[in-house]
Amino acid sequence: ESRQGLAHYLEHMAFRATENFPATQVTTRISGVGGEWHGYTWIDQTTYFETLPKDQLDLALRIEADRLGRLLIPEKEVEAERGDVLAELHGYENDPATVLNDAVVYTSLLAHPYRNNTIGWESDVRAIGRDDLVAFYREHYKAANAVLVVVGDVDTKAVRNRVAELFGKYPASEPTPPPNTPEPPQVGERRVNLEGAGEASYFEIVYRAPAAGSPDFPAFVLMQELLGG
Repeated sequence: ESRQGLAHYLEHMAFRATENFPATQVTTRISGVGGEWHGYTWIDQTTYFETLPKDQLDLALRIEADRLGRLLIPEKEVEAERGDVLAELHGYENDPATVLNDAVVYTSLLAHPYRNNTIGWESDVRAIGRDDLVAFYREHYKAANAVLVVVGDVDTKAVRNRVAELFGKYPASEPTPPPNTPEPPQVGERRVNLEGAGEASYFEIVYRAPAAGSPDFPAFVLMQELLGG
């Protein structure tokens, strides 16, 4: 049985503990050297990032190497995090603009998983268990799905060598395949109307975009910035 919201729930768990950074050290070690950390999950990525003094780069690399394959997901911490995930979900539910956007995207797309709300449905979030999270983690958190970016005043060769040391132990594998079902062409306008409490009114119009791999994508991004940026 598939549950919505697993990627986002797992992101929350990935800020709790790993084998080499137990308890809350994933975050407190970064804060302790004057750094900042954050993360987010969106339609086809979960991103973790930290900004810290360049002499502490190795700390960030060791944390991310642990996060990729040595995450700890204790049962009691899964339960402890559930309330935070639900609170975030209810925050979106109380924002009319977000509710409208979810409805518009769900109406626009019929087959592609982009139509699903990233944070998931409340019933799924309440039902997600440790086994669900562990299975998702083992299936998707692997080197073939990962992109590592280092930006700053660093020695590129030295960083590459250190990354090879820390991440090279993970086995090679195939990346998670894209969805099997292509989105069918849209024929005609689709429209959704929502009514609810409150004085504000919101209007949203969306158009299909070319895929990132399309030769039209660079021109599309430029046009998007000119028209709506």
